[in-house]
Amino acid sequence: MDSAQHCLDQSAECRRLMKLAQSETEAQALKHLARSWSGLAVQSGASHTPPEAETNGTGPDLGTFSPWPRSG
Repeated sequence: MDSAQHCLDQSAECRRLMKLAQSETEAQALKHLARSWSGLAVQSGASHTPPEAETNGTGPDLGTFSPWPRSG
């Protein structure tokens, strides 16, 4: 399997599990994991950004992508 596709698949699985999370903490952790997998997909050569990675209708700002939550 292509590594970019594998990352996209893992991101999708995290988003699926996020909907089943039993706490907000668990949901947030899965959300951050999904973002990390999406970022890895981009870094490994994905030719497109998955729709679920979009945050404001224009896609993520890959210049400032960070898998870690923002503080403040």
